[in-house]
Amino acid sequence: MGRVGLGLQQKIIHELYANIFLKFSEIHKLIFTVVSYYQLQTFLESYKIFQSALYYMEHRMKGTYHKVLERQIRKFLGKEAVLPEEYLGLFLAISDTYKQYEDDRLLIEHTMDISSQELSTVNQELLRQKNALEVAYEELRAAQELLQESERIVAMSLELQEAYSLLEQQTEELKKVHVNHHAAIQRAKKIQNALLPTRHKIADYFQEFFVFHQPLDIVSGDFFWYAEVQHQQLLIVGDCTGHGVPGAFMTIMANALLDEIVNTNQISSPEQILDMLDRKVTLSLMQGKDSTHDGMDISVVCIDTQARTLTFAGAKHILYHVRQQTLHEIKGSIFPIGGHELPVPKKFQNFVIPYEANDIFYMTTDGYQSQFSPVYGKFLRRRLRETIMRYHNLPLVQQRPKFKFTFAEWKEDEKQTDDILLLGFKVNQ
Repeated sequence: MGRVGLGLQQKIIHELYANIFLKFSEIHKLIFTVVSYYQLQTFLESYKIFQSALYYMEHRMKGTYHKVLERQIRKFLGKEAVLPEEYLGLFLAISDTYKQYEDDRLLIEHTMDISSQELSTVNQELLRQKNALEVAYEELRAAQELLQESERIVAMSLELQEAYSLLEQQTEELKKVHVNHHAAIQRAKKIQNALLPTRHKIADYFQEFFVFHQPLDIVSGDFFWYAEVQHQQLLIVGDCTGHGVPGAFMTIMANALLDEIVNTNQISSPEQILDMLDRKVTLSLMQGKDSTHDGMDISVVCIDTQARTLTFAGAKHILYHVRQQTLHEIKGSIFPIGGHELPVPKKFQNFVIPYEANDIFYMTTDGYQSQFSPVYGKFLRRRLRETIMRYHNLPLVQQRPKFKFTFAEWKEDEKQTDDILLLGFKVNQ
């Protein structure tokens, strides 16, 4: 029901109430008229008759209203009291008026009942609409949040697309830089190989010879070097600080300095070579107390074929010598070449070994023994000695793949730790 219908119904109810009020007032007047006619003793007694008659008329709905009033008056006056005939009509008028009042009251109750039902229906409908609106509001709010999230995702997607485009661009630039860098390192490797002696050239001067050289990067900080001074052969193995390009630059410097010391100055004594090399490296790198520690560990072997001796001097290097199934270790000086200035003067010492037939010598950097295994840790010198004794009876040309296999088996999937250089030889008889 709309607001107009409800307003009209309320207006009708108000009019009915007003009509009943008027009729009820008339009943009151008629009753007081009847009661006053008999001139009852006091007003209080008249009021009691009126209240008693009114109570019965209101609560005995199916009775005849004038008879109720008459019976109450007779009850008060006595059964033998005679009421004039002209007041019987007055009683009938009271009964008709009250009957009209009762009819109007029933009509109002019926109207109000219908109105209550319609209002209940309207309330239920309004409640349903309210619930529907709340559901719609929640759905709208969820849709709005989803829209905001979608907008945020779209914004992030655009940012990611821009970032991806920038990343692609930077990747292409890095690829170009990498290609150029790789090409430069390859050229550096060619230069390094050109400056250092080849293993095939060195092999010609020994009865047997092998080199296992495996750089950590394309170029290496480990190097080997060979020269001849009169009737003596010089074989050098060095391990420069660092690896890769920095280590390779150090090897080039070492090659130039060794060429000056040995070939130009004709120095063949291993300890003198190390002493001069240390001074020249320190001078070249302008090293002092607070300078860098760049330098190298190195071993120098001088073979005198006339005296049939091998002289060794080392800077933090060891020479391994196998004779008649026995392994000997000749340890070099504890001092490196170059590096920080030390509080005591460096000292390098020659060790002279008269060599015999079938003697085998091994020179190596620390890369082999420093390699980590994913299970057993570092390889260490102990295992290097065991490996040398395991393979030394084989021809040296067959020892290289054995050492290489042992290294790979130990390393497994572990990253290579350092440059690897292991060199073995037998002196010509």
